[in-house]
Amino acid sequence: MISMKSTTKLLTGTELDSYLAERFPTTELETESHDAEESMTEQAELETFRQHVSELTGEVDSLAIDEIIAELEDLGVTTEEQFDDAYSGCYRDKETFCEDFIGECYSEVLENLPTWLENAIDWELVWYQTMRHDYIDIKVNDETYFFNRNF
Repeated sequence: MISMKSTTKLLTGTELDSYLAERFPTTELETESHDAEESMTEQAELETFRQHVSELTGEVDSLAIDEIIAELEDLGVTTEEQFDDAYSGCYRDKETFCEDFIGECYSEVLENLPTWLENAIDWELVWYQTMRHDYIDIKVNDETYFFNRNF
């Protein structure tokens, strides 16, 4: 048990922060050092994220990767885990994405359709009427990357 004189006051939280800031002001050098360290950490995290995006998408063009990351930030995707949850694949166009996605989800239904009816499906219309509300498409270098908005 710690024994304190009756005139001693134990400072915690904001009181302690205020006391330390008042008596030991942060020097400009300490502030710059902290900012530089923070900037280096952010750069390392960004580089790790860029590498992760490159690995999963197969994209090697750094400008394309930066474009994808910028678009994803608008969607709220800023971490590798969020990227993994949102990423739905790379396709040549929206129609191919829809056909593949619907084919995976409703394979039994599509297998039972007559060929003439299956071939009559307008996959572009499926995108515009349904899929675009749940997915975002990012077109980079003749490739289209798809991400779930509800990751």
